[in-house]
Amino acid sequence: MWRVKMKYLLILLFPLLLFSEKLEWNNLSEEQRMTAVAIYDIASKYNLAETMIAIAWQESRLGKIPINLEDKASCGVHHIHIKTFLWLNNIPNTVTNRNIYCMELINDLTLDVENAIKFFDFAKNKWNGDHNKAIMSYNAGFNLKNNEKAKQYHKYVKQYMEDAKAIIELILTLRQIEQGLLEYGDTL
Repeated sequence: MWRVKMKYLLILLFPLLLFSEKLEWNNLSEEQRMTAVAIYDIASKYNLAETMIAIAWQESRLGKIPINLEDKASCGVHHIHIKTFLWLNNIPNTVTNRNIYCMELINDLTLDVENAIKFFDFAKNKWNGDHNKAIMSYNAGFNLKNNEKAKQYHKYVKQYMEDAKAIIELILTLRQIEQGLLEYGDTL
């Protein structure tokens, strides 16, 4: 009986544990840092770097948890719902395709980021350009009326977007320093 109670307690507390970490460069592993930089490189072309880094942190802790089987299978750094991925890409929804493309989303960061952006743009268009509703829809779908899960998700992503700004500034600063060192090396 205590195991059942412990299981339910862990299920209830898991979101609190997952959502409590602050997104800070110094607390990231080298792999998470490389993931943040790669997301920046892809998403900045669409002016979505802060949003995509924040969503990746919220969904998978920048790849630390690459698959979510809690309610519906979602895969990759952005935990893209696998059936949504198949639908967005006009791929037949079969068990084989779900398994293949789940692994692809986990192993191919570019595929993951581009499809996260693709869905986000779809949601943003559905909501007539409303970035905030697109954030909520990323996690909770399109039924946002009285949807507390969507509001909570939005709250966390917006907080992480502020943290992502600092990470992006650091990435840009490090790149400027690197460029300066390369230029200095050319003068020697």
